[in-house]
Amino acid sequence: MKKAGIKVWVLTGDKIETAINIGISCKLLSDNMEIFIVDKRSTADIMEQCSNFRKDQKLTELARKNAVIVGGDSLLKITKNQRLKDEFLELALAA
Repeated sequence: MKKAGIKVWVLTGDKIETAINIGISCKLLSDNMEIFIVDKRSTADIMEQCSNFRKDQKLTELARKNAVIVGGDSLLKITKNQRLKDEFLELALAA
């Protein structure tokens, strides 16, 4: 699916470190990927993280593949705030 350009989403319910290990073991993640971790707890901090990652993506998108790992607390904040949800979706769709 990845070779066909299909974006893959996995929901593990685990800690971020465990989710990364699962992603590596099933070859969804690799060493040559830029991994963005969204793990902040406040809306403003999550917005800043997403914004910074999107800027970083523009620098790496031609050279590396990207992945986004989201902590559960951050995901709850994202789903409850439309502006934050829009920012996160732009990040996720570009990854």
